[in-house]
Amino acid sequence: FRVAVRNSMSSLRDLTFSERLRRALAFKNLDVEELLDIFLHRPLAALIAVAVTYCPYPITPNQISIAGLIPGLAAAALIWDVLGHDGKWLGYGEYGLAYAGFLIFFWTVTDCADGQVARLCRRGTRTGRVLDGFIDAIIVAAVYVALGVGLGKKAYAGEIGNSTEQADGIWWYMDNWMYFFAGFSLWAHTLVCDRVKTYYCLNIEESSSSAETPSSLWQEFLEARQKDGYTLNTCLLALYSYWLWAQGEQPAEDVLTNTDDRLLFRERFLPHIRLCTQMGLASHLFIMYVCLMLTAVPGYERQPLLWMQGIFATLNLAHVGMLYTEEQMHAFVTKTIKGH
Repeated sequence: FRVAVRNSMSSLRDLTFSERLRRALAFKNLDVEELLDIFLHRPLAALIAVAVTYCPYPITPNQISIAGLIPGLAAAALIWDVLGHDGKWLGYGEYGLAYAGFLIFFWTVTDCADGQVARLCRRGTRTGRVLDGFIDAIIVAAVYVALGVGLGKKAYAGEIGNSTEQADGIWWYMDNWMYFFAGFSLWAHTLVCDRVKTYYCLNIEESSSSAETPSSLWQEFLEARQKDGYTLNTCLLALYSYWLWAQGEQPAEDVLTNTDDRLLFRERFLPHIRLCTQMGLASHLFIMYVCLMLTAVPGYERQPLLWMQGIFATLNLAHVGMLYTEEQMHAFVTKTIKGH
């Protein structure tokens, strides 16, 4: 495997820095890319991806994905320490939340870098995509648990003492559960957003007719398990099939095949899909790390955490809009197919 990686790296030897950067910044479909990724996260990640190609030791995209656990879990630990223990365990004090914000920003960039290294070196694999998504889920869960449990400890502390502290404790207790709800709703939001984007791409791209389905992936998992046992690849196949199963299996006959129909579909739903896309994971992470950084500004203290909750609640209302858009897309496709 490492020989293959070295060969893919050596294929870049004749490319200049700008040519490598251009290749790293290639996007599959700009219709379903978030603006924050296009103009902020991916340009920075592209610099990391290009730097990796100059490294004498071959670095794989999966290694970058796994390394992302370090800043992500470190950010969760800082949040837990500041909210649950007043920053005394790790010793960063109230500035720990701002440091956590910088770590989440760094992780967000490296989360884009693994895919760009894969495209740059022509080494993209489905296993890598699934591993990347699985690590994202672990880090997001850890951060939200740290926010929720940390604020829960504040609630317990606030309930001891005078009535003012008790009122504060009740407020922080409510915050605790709001963050738990925000974490679960973000997963649901991501699930719906991915499903809507996948269905959109199925109906505008010629190569989408052979899209992966939960049943086909599960059959592939069973065959891989029988052949190789429970390897990393087989376990990730199972996780990926569960994720697609949660999204719902898309009937093959519910997809446009005519080129003119695809163009009409794209023209009709492009504004909707772009709006839905801007409320994805990158936007949530941007709000999170900016609000955490703002806690270091004098006079703001914990207020940005409340702003974060309000913005997340507004974004999660977009579920309704995305579900409506999905329903309209299905109706358009069904009507078009029946019209033929």
